[in-house]
Amino acid sequence: MSPRLTQPSLHQRPVPRTSYHPVDPKGLVVDFRVRGRRYLFDGQSGQFFPELSGSAEQALDALRTPAAERRRTWARLCQADPDVGDFVDELEQYRLGTHPKLKPESPQRGFVHNGRPCTFTVYLSRVCNLACRYCFTRGGRQGDAKARMSLDTARATLQFIRGIAEQRIHPVIAVNLFGGEPLMNPDAAYLLARGLQDLNKRRLKTKIHILLTTNGTIEDERVFRVLAEKPPYGAVVVSLDAVKADHNRNRPFANGPRASFGRVLATIQRLRRDRIPYSVTCVVPHPHRFVRAARSLEALGIQRYEIKQLLQHQFGRQRLPAVFQRNFDVWRQGYLAYTDMDLETPGPELGVTRVDRTLLFSRYAEAFDGDPAHPVTLACGVADRKVGIETDGSILPCESYAGENLGTVQSGFDRKRYVAFERRMIHQGQWRIRHPACRRCFAKRLCGGGCYAQSQDRYGRLTPSALWQGSCEILRETVKIDLYYIAEMRRLHPRLFRQLAGVS
Repeated sequence: MSPRLTQPSLHQRPVPRTSYHPVDPKGLVVDFRVRGRRYLFDGQSGQFFPELSGSAEQALDALRTPAAERRRTWARLCQADPDVGDFVDELEQYRLGTHPKLKPESPQRGFVHNGRPCTFTVYLSRVCNLACRYCFTRGGRQGDAKARMSLDTARATLQFIRGIAEQRIHPVIAVNLFGGEPLMNPDAAYLLARGLQDLNKRRLKTKIHILLTTNGTIEDERVFRVLAEKPPYGAVVVSLDAVKADHNRNRPFANGPRASFGRVLATIQRLRRDRIPYSVTCVVPHPHRFVRAARSLEALGIQRYEIKQLLQHQFGRQRLPAVFQRNFDVWRQGYLAYTDMDLETPGPELGVTRVDRTLLFSRYAEAFDGDPAHPVTLACGVADRKVGIETDGSILPCESYAGENLGTVQSGFDRKRYVAFERRMIHQGQWRIRHPACRRCFAKRLCGGGCYAQSQDRYGRLTPSALWQGSCEILRETVKIDLYYIAEMRRLHPRLFRQLAGVS
């Protein structure tokens, strides 16, 4: 094995399970450790204490002692270190649940964009030439619809998106040309890519970011060239699972030869040679060897990639079985090792962009620094910020919400259906405010209760999917590790931290 692919000893040492101590009565404020470093986090407001002095840690420890002992400890600490007094006052307010930052959120009263989304996932094809074992569209057969978008529907889709872009209400509109495999419908892919890129040439206030998400087994020079015309507004996103054996096992051809790795790598090499902007998406299922995947991609010369974790843990509404607990430990060790890898040698120092790491900063900023006047409590922006467009032109609430029709690109949103969906989501879907388990969770702003498409039952009722899939523990652990990453990035790489966080 190449030395570059060997994981450092830091990534091989045992990873102890972390616990967290709720500071306030509801459990929204937590005290936790990762890699021996201690943090305090308010999941209601997003206030984060990434650096705690020895006095502050003693003040936190005193919360777990009887009242008389706690008061004596706090008095002694304040006398020895006057600067700790304000921190002790905050802790007391948290302990009593009276801190102003714990004030309950106001429910969202309606969708913010009112039928003018800014993110579109366009299904050009439900057909795919691969049979990926973990594809959420079931290998391009979701809804048993083996269809391609017609050119007339592609023109109507272009006109629909253009109509929103010309209103100039969004600085950026993102359009993902998706499938199935979108390049199994090359003419529609070219028509949409060409038309959207022409909008960028009109110098509208709104810019169009165009992504082509492909499995990389089909090359189409016309589409690739269009996406390269106005960087950074176009890119090809190729799926490659880093290690040849893993990729061929996970992403075989549906018919004919099974192995697809070589074909995908050839497409990537062509994109690189022709200077066509591209990035790679790498899915890492159990046993969650994130570091191996990252090192393998870098060894292939891939400079921009995203690691996506696959957590197969849907065991129903019951206590989690032992298999989930074992998988959790393996996942946590892998995710923490990947986090440490980027802290030791951040991607930019290698000339590499690890997209999932850079997006982490904007995701947390969006969750905690949003406009208080417009709280987006429906965490993913379903049917509000984003929609999906089916091959027949139907408007879906999102790319995963198959079977829920909110209108068509030909005629626009059906206001009756749209308002009915909005009311259902507003009344049933504000879990982080209304559901008892979500309301008392420090990770609620990052989770929101889970995926709405997965949560709706056959009767149209919504129940937080995070609860019945057993995702809560993983979500909470992810938040702790991510906050550790943000804190350590600021401590170890302050200049890079300011760049990634967008602060001066």
